[in-house]
Amino acid sequence: MKNKKAERNYFIYILYFVAVLVLVLQMRTDLWDDSATIGMLDQFSKVTDWVVHRYNTWSARFLQETIGYFVVPRPELWKIVEIAVIYSIPFLFTKILGWKMDDFPIAILGFVLFPITTMASAGWMCTSMTYLWPVCFAMVYFMFLYKYMHNEKLPVWSYGVIYVALIVACNHELMAAFMAVVILYSIVEFIIKNKRLPYLLGINFFICVANIIFILTAPGNSARTESETAARFPDFASFTFGQKMYMGLVRVYSVLVEEHNIVFIVLCIMLAVASFLILDKAYKKIIGFIPAFLLLLMNTIVEFYRLGCITVVDLTQKGAFIPVVLSAIFVICMILTFYFLLWEKDKYKMGLLSVCLLIGIATEGVMGFSPTIYASAERTCCFMLFAFIYIILVLIDMIMQCDNIMPEGKTQFRKVLYFVTVVLYLLNILSIYLIHHSQYGIIR
Repeated sequence: MKNKKAERNYFIYILYFVAVLVLVLQMRTDLWDDSATIGMLDQFSKVTDWVVHRYNTWSARFLQETIGYFVVPRPELWKIVEIAVIYSIPFLFTKILGWKMDDFPIAILGFVLFPITTMASAGWMCTSMTYLWPVCFAMVYFMFLYKYMHNEKLPVWSYGVIYVALIVACNHELMAAFMAVVILYSIVEFIIKNKRLPYLLGINFFICVANIIFILTAPGNSARTESETAARFPDFASFTFGQKMYMGLVRVYSVLVEEHNIVFIVLCIMLAVASFLILDKAYKKIIGFIPAFLLLLMNTIVEFYRLGCITVVDLTQKGAFIPVVLSAIFVICMILTFYFLLWEKDKYKMGLLSVCLLIGIATEGVMGFSPTIYASAERTCCFMLFAFIYIILVLIDMIMQCDNIMPEGKTQFRKVLYFVTVVLYLLNILSIYLIHHSQYGIIR
């Protein structure tokens, strides 16, 4: 029996590798920012000159800039690393969730849910290295964090991997902020549970904060903001702090609700399903259903409020706070449902889901403070969407563990998930093809 399971798993690993190979080999590396960056790199004979130039004119993402200096001019090398990154993501999900390898096919859903074409909005190489690769390294870190929080003994070699993964992931300020909040939450939980300080996590938190400070204080930030404001969003300079915060929230609302984001749709559906199957009280089920019902209502029957890419923020208008209220309903209902589902079973996980939801939203909402809020397209949603995908997989796990479902029902549920995984993969393949061959060109 074990041999048959092992053979089945190996077959799936190979099949998924072929699927990733097909996916990545379709990605063109001679377009948009990729080709422009290669032209820029030709002007710098040393990597140090390139990194210093970027520090003074763009950002302090030293590791990303260094990696890009060597990888971008070598598309074949980028594709090899990209294949490794995408291939590893489902494996990392299984470890972070504490799943057995038999659940690997469901973990694949965790990647194919992600709209991969968002990584083409500034060129496949530049965008993936800036967003998708930090996600992968963050997941490596979270894999060990899961073990640490469950008091599993970590091998000596793992500490080196932990710090490398943490430092590389934190070289993007938004990922550093996300990880800092998760680590801080874990520190508090560890102290409450074990009555002692987790020195490892304390050092990790300091590394995250140090990266954030270092990146945000780089002189390139002001230079980039000034040039991008003049070129893309002249009115941005006159916005107040409140207007920028509002614009960021509206951007999140627009991306998730108005643009029919597949990840958010599945999140709302899984929340409703988990509520219906697991919760006992009618009012709890209703609260769990509200996000899905509201999303359905707003996108099918009553498309009553549409914002798009706003460039004028007038907070004195009566309707200005409609997206704020609607967003609050979504968030409050989701957190309450997390509470109903997990408070008695696993308080730490309940809080972790809430943290992932809120800080994930914040990583996109903070774009309200950047003049490239619209020019950056959907790629800046990467961290938020992967946070949502983690929540989706946790909800799927809860449904699979639910005692109210008969074994036959769980088998059918798995088959539905497998079918959805295949469909989403094919849609990603089709999307890549259309991006490169559509007469309308890239969706930027």
